[in-house]
Amino acid sequence: MNNRPTLPSPFPIDYGKVAHDVHRLLNPLHTDFALDYHVSEVRDGYVFLSFALPEGMTRTFVAFLESMAVFFRFVDVKARAASSQVKIHSSEKITTSERLQAAFRDEVLSLYDGFIGQGLDPKDALKRTNSALKSQNNPWATYDIVQGVVRSSGRFRTKRGRPHGNERSE
Repeated sequence: MNNRPTLPSPFPIDYGKVAHDVHRLLNPLHTDFALDYHVSEVRDGYVFLSFALPEGMTRTFVAFLESMAVFFRFVDVKARAASSQVKIHSSEKITTSERLQAAFRDEVLSLYDGFIGQGLDPKDALKRTNSALKSQNNPWATYDIVQGVVRSSGRFRTKRGRPHGNERSE
């Protein structure tokens, strides 16, 4: 959000009128249009565009075309720079998101392993892990997400026919 007050423009411009007004010098639809032009198709989707200029207008017209070329080159550079910034920021967001997910996964597994180490069965360790994360106000602290993290780590896989955490000496 931009909290700066916006100042009114000292010279209000009606951009629609500037672009489409029939009383503009370079509007070919105006009856007093100063340039004579002709457009004809050449081949393969190309057209031939010709202008007949008054003698005194040649330098002005060429200067106009040069300034438009510089303007569009400038706009193109700015557009590419803006596109690059968007790509950089989106990759930074992905990297940050991946780091947050990895930190969450490490926290879940650390808590879970601690509860298993205290002798709790996997189901109770999972419940306690979820409760501990909820007490920290972790936004991802739901039973299903915590269970998915533990499951994807392989902690629920059996060892010698018994679930992880239930290895009791008999």
